[in-house]
Amino acid sequence: MKNVYKRVITGIVGIVLLWLLYKQCPTIAISIIIAAALTLILIFEWPKLAKKNKLIWLLTPLYPIAPCILLILLNHSGIYRVLFAFLLISVFAADTGAYFIGTKFGKHLIAPRISPKKSWEGLIGSAVFSYIILALALSSSEKQFSHILVIITSIAICIVAFAGDLFESYLKRKAKIKDSGSILPGHGGLLDRLDSILFVAPFFYFGRTILMKLFGF
Repeated sequence: MKNVYKRVITGIVGIVLLWLLYKQCPTIAISIIIAAALTLILIFEWPKLAKKNKLIWLLTPLYPIAPCILLILLNHSGIYRVLFAFLLISVFAADTGAYFIGTKFGKHLIAPRISPKKSWEGLIGSAVFSYIILALALSSSEKQFSHILVIITSIAICIVAFAGDLFESYLKRKAKIKDSGSILPGHGGLLDRLDSILFVAPFFYFGRTILMKLFGF
């Protein structure tokens, strides 16, 4: 159980660091980090996933390249850039909540053949954690927002994030590997950590105008 609490603590620390990165780091530097992460995925991790199924290479322009491009565009989108920060912290919170609640209370599995540890309880936990973090971030910015709309948005984010997690789990199962890579010791590969973000990126980018209104900007 120590690992569970350690994961929650690192999740909270990660959210704070992401917020500081957004606030303090130059925009271009963040885009360079995204581009570098994509390059590492394509060189070291994607070939492992495509080793047993060459058709996966056909997905490359749509995933993971396109989502990373959308992240960079959102990062440089002026008034919409704040959504880039909300995307990162909400997905990070969702992943932390899913892990914590799923590990402690998860009994009803969603797709055991693809991802044997993902549960409905974890999915609910991810929505709750995502809402809490989003509400705290919006409150700190002193914006007027509807809690009901933020709850609905948090649920939508968690469903899309879960789809991204499940998709990557499916690719790994097909490739018969546990992790996409070993770049991050103890956490697997970059794609293992970014799978949810890559799925949520189009949701935030193409819905940026609506999301800005929902968040009171």
